[in-house]
Amino acid sequence: MDDREIGVRLHEWLTSSPDIDEVSLTIANAFRTVKREDQAVVARELIPLVRDEHFDTRIRPLLLDPTLNPDALAQFFRTMTLRTDEIELPLLIEIAKHGDAHPCHDDALVRLALRFGGDPESSWEAWQPYVTEELARRKALLQLR
Repeated sequence: MDDREIGVRLHEWLTSSPDIDEVSLTIANAFRTVKREDQAVVARELIPLVRDEHFDTRIRPLLLDPTLNPDALAQFFRTMTLRTDEIELPLLIEIAKHGDAHPCHDDALVRLALRFGGDPESSWEAWQPYVTEELARRKALLQLR
């Protein structure tokens, strides 16, 4: 664990390269070395740097880690909901699979219920067919173009 002030570390990471993708990779790779109480600050800096094509390798592993700071997880969850269905829908299922062990579990079930209609108390297994069908439908539409 690096004990330097988070502002110093963030400055180093943000100025480490002129390439935004390299910067986001650097921050994502270092995220777990950040003190838990500073993770929400780092999440705020990381999120706008990550393009959709890098979401699965940079933010997804962090979002799925229920041991991280709940405020950081909430930020990652919010940004996930603003991404494409191909990013959001599978992650909602993965978060729901964690059960109550994940701070965003209830939010994932509510999002699925709002999207597909139904009871937010349903288990992730109830939502999986809807997600699979929606992603297949979207893929078929893209192939028609």
